[in-house]
This record gives sequence, C-alpha cells and structure tokens, in this order.
Amino acid sequence: TGVQTCALPIYPEQSEIYLAVADLQRRLKRDDELAKTLAAWKKKFPIDWRVPYFNTIVASAAKDYAKALAAFAEAETLGRDAPTEIAPGAPFYFSYGAAHERAGDLDQAAGMFRKAIALNPKFANAYNYLGYMWTEKGTNLTEAAELIRKAVELEPENGAYQDSLGWVLFQLGKPAEALPVLQRAIELLEKETQREPED
Repeated sequence: TGVQTCALPIYPEQSEIYLAVADLQRRLKRDDELAKTLAAWKKKFPIDWRVPYFNTIVASAAKDYAKALAAFAEAETLGRDAPTEIAPGAPFYFSYGAAHERAGDLDQAAGMFRKAIALNPKFANAYNYLGYMWTEKGTNLTEAAELIRKAVELEPENGAYQDSLGWVLFQLGKPAEALPVLQRAIELLEKETQREPED
C-alpha cells in the first residue's frame, strides 16, 4: 500500500485513490490505518456516498449491524445526488438488505433485495437470498419458491441455489419434488468443494 498511500498528497482531488487505499488496508486488516484513511477521505470529500458505504463494510464485518445500517442510510442519502456512473447500484442494495436481515428486520431487508433485483434483474444472489430468508421463517413460501426458481434459472449449476429450492419445496409440503433437487444440490456442492484450491 506504500505507493498508493504516497499518491494521496500528489493527487488530493481524486476520491478514487482514497477508495483504492481503503480497500487495500481493509484486505490487509490494517484497521488503524484504514480508520485514518476513511477520516481523511470524509474530510476531503464529505458528500461522497462511498465513504459511509465503506464504513458499512467495516461495521458489518464486526457484526455491528446497528452501526452498519446507520452508515447505509447516510450512504443512500448522499448517493441520490451522485453521478449515474457511480451511484449506488444493485450490490449496494443487496448488502443493505443483508444488513437488515442480520439485524432482524426482514421487511426492510425484503425491500432492499427488491431494489437490487429492480436495478439488476439478473442478480441471482438477490433472488436466492430473499427466497431463502422467507423459507427459513416459513413465510411467503409461494413467492419464495418463485424467487429461488429464478435464481436457479439464472445459475443452474449453483449448488447453494439448488439447496434453497429443495428446502422451499420441502417447506411447501412437496417432499417428492424436493428430494431429487436436494440430491442435485449435494452433487454440485461436492464438485464446488473439489474445485476449491488447497491452502
């Protein structure tokens, strides 16, 4: 990170450099340095929505979902005035939904997942997350099945999505339909495990 950090005084107007440095510091788990970079970034670019969004990543990793949700709200507000090319997109709302779900607010989570899907109708993970969330709670099962089927349609070789589909079919009282789907999920998940590189 030395080269990137040294670039800050040379290109002080480039918010993207702060973004790059912060991301590297996060990946390298240099928390003290990251906190200083975020503070400097916010001071220099107080209306850049990506600053509070970065704080959502840090807070979520620490499982401080109340802090994460406050940062998401700030980021969303700032992001309304951002240029289209860097405005909050589907991944932002997916992460926002996941934070709500982990904080126990399923209605708000569902709204955020729906926004993510509206922004990117091919966002398979958003369909699956929302469908599985409802399946786990035993609510909205018919719609949950439709959502998960869409995720499977988009990524038929994804074992996790097949597992979600089998689980919702079981919850709907269709064990005969669920069994082959769950068996397929096992096959796919085993293949995925075999493909994972060894440490």
